[in-house]
Amino acid sequence: MTALPHSTGGSRAASPPFLAGGGEMGGRIRAHDWALTPLGPPERWPETLRVMVPLMLESRQPTVLFWGPARTLLYNDAYAPLMGARHPHALGRPFAEVWHEILDEIGPIMDRAFAGTAVHMDDIRLVLLRNGYPEETHFSFSYTPVRDAAGGVAGVFCTCLETTGTVQAVAHRRFQTALLERIRSLVDATEIMAAASEMLGRELGVAQVGYSEVEANGEFIAIARDWSDGRIPSVVGRHRLGDFGERIKADLHAGREIEIRDVAADPRTAGAPTAAAFAALSIRAVLAVPLIKRGRLFATLFVHHAEPRVWSDADRALAREVAERTWGAVSRARADAARAEAERRQVLLMREVDHRAKNALAVVQTVVRLTRAATQREFLEAVEGRIAALARAHSLLANGRWSGAGLRALAAEELDPYVGDGRGEAVLDGPDVALAPDAVQPTAMVLHELATNAAKYGALSHPGGRVRLSWSPTPDGGLELEWREEDGPPLAGPPGRQGFGSEMVAAAATQLGGTARFDWDPSGLRCRLSMAPDALSGATDPGIPAPSLSRPA
Repeated sequence: MTALPHSTGGSRAASPPFLAGGGEMGGRIRAHDWALTPLGPPERWPETLRVMVPLMLESRQPTVLFWGPARTLLYNDAYAPLMGARHPHALGRPFAEVWHEILDEIGPIMDRAFAGTAVHMDDIRLVLLRNGYPEETHFSFSYTPVRDAAGGVAGVFCTCLETTGTVQAVAHRRFQTALLERIRSLVDATEIMAAASEMLGRELGVAQVGYSEVEANGEFIAIARDWSDGRIPSVVGRHRLGDFGERIKADLHAGREIEIRDVAADPRTAGAPTAAAFAALSIRAVLAVPLIKRGRLFATLFVHHAEPRVWSDADRALAREVAERTWGAVSRARADAARAEAERRQVLLMREVDHRAKNALAVVQTVVRLTRAATQREFLEAVEGRIAALARAHSLLANGRWSGAGLRALAAEELDPYVGDGRGEAVLDGPDVALAPDAVQPTAMVLHELATNAAKYGALSHPGGRVRLSWSPTPDGGLELEWREEDGPPLAGPPGRQGFGSEMVAAAATQLGGTARFDWDPSGLRCRLSMAPDALSGATDPGIPAPSLSRPA
């Protein structure tokens, strides 16, 4: 904005006594060349003006006189700060020239005062250009007509007070209350950030607001949600922080706020490629508040505008407050959510443990009730072996946090007691698959019965014997296991009667949604067990280490 000129004039007569004192503005009024203004030299001023000027100068309240048809300005020291960059050049200039941007609002009020009507207003909102950029301001004032000796209105005596700070403080408290009410009802961290961004954007009248969270390496930021009035495209996504300028990146990591009035003119952003990054997003002004937690940059609240903008103290204070308050709410929401992905899991785990324990007890009862043996010793060995198999399956489930168990680890657990030390060997061959929780115990019982039978009568009862256990997926998404015994005692054929072990294998196959088929080949027992897709967890093998016998064929 072009500065208003003022005359220094040539030689002037000594100032009349009524202009004595008055602080800085008293001195400026005495030094001013009034002969070049509609008021003329002070010694020719009317008596009324001679009385009002000292009264104005001595006032501690911001006071201004508008005098004569041109409504020429005279003001005191307290009024000077309200002029901004227009001081001191506004002295002696016409009202319409000094305050041209508010003529539509103040002109009619001034007309009423010059027509003889006193005017008082507790609050008036004015957008001023007193410092070269638009500022929203608020004032309270009184316009008092000053009459001359003939009774006409010669000027207006105005006392005023800028209330911008008070109005902004009230608005700030109102906004804080509304923000707290809005985010109090939200439990999702992303929704909290989105709601706060929208409220701040509308309050400041800007084009875009959002939160960026900084990754641990400090190089990238992630933006989950942002708010825009449509002038700037969404910046949701993952961005390299350095693309917006190394100086900006360094300032943010150091905890310094970023205030850019115009990215095209600011030395931190004016050069390529930084300018291109901002231009691609239609961003012209930036305000960014870093959030430093535990010594590192965790997040940034960013405020963008599509046009150059001067950020006021109130803008910065509000953005700073929203950044801290919202981040606190986000942290609490995430902590609450984690305590709740944990409490729910604990409840589910307890239920799962209860279910597994009851199921295991039911199986134990069945084993004890149906196990048949010729002697008490054989009975105890059979029951203990079967309960031990259940216990091993239970341990695998617990290690996998009840999400299932790997088939390879389960098979190794069941075969390990019967191989090595001069006995036979076992070979496991198949892809890494995980069994569903409900399929672990039935599969363990099948493998236990087959392994026990092989150790007593089959391939694992002979030093050179071998058991091959292989498995492969079926076209319908299920699984087929094949148990094959080799180099053991020759078989004479199927047993004369079906024992409890065979019954248990058949019952377990039913539980697994499949079938069990036995082939009593002379070279060794073969058993094929099919499982339905539901018997598989759909996840990869949890990775429980298997004993050394688990090696590919």
